Amino acid sequence: MLIYFACDTNCKDGNSWSGIILSNHSELSEGFDLALDANDKPRIAYTLDYNIGLLHCDSADCTTEDAAWDLEVVEAGSDMPADDIFLYPNCTVGAWFLHSPSIALTPSGRPRVGYQARDISGGWTTTDPTKPPCTAGTDMTLSRLAILDAL
Repeated sequence: MLIYFACDTNCKDGNSWSGIILSNHSELSEGFDLALDANDKPRIAYTLDYNIGLLHCDSADCTTEDAAWDLEVVEAGSDMPADDIFLYPNCTVGAWFLHSPSIALTPSGRPRVGYQARDISGGWTTTDPTKPPCTAGTDMTLSRLAILDAL
């Protein structure tokens, strides 16, 4: 689950925290990061099904059920151009897997989200019987930076 917790006073006692479940999607995966804007409003970069998203809330209390959380897609792996370089024999399919986001905000509140993109090759058919079957693996790894408009 992705849960946002907040505490404004007496945080050490453990009873002053409140929270809200933002997602219980089974495809949540590695990488979450939190930044607060100049008004202490949360911006959360996260990984869902190897895509990068950004949740943000500008409500007075972002931990209540009626808090307005909005979603921005930072980048989807399927939007990246497919790679045609296959390093492993009999691999014929490639896909991008995005993960491990980190967020920072500019003084004006524009989110900057950095993350890793891995190109993974695979395959199900043997196109060259003289070579071993495809073993899925990483062909390349990129560091990416997306600068979004102010929220």
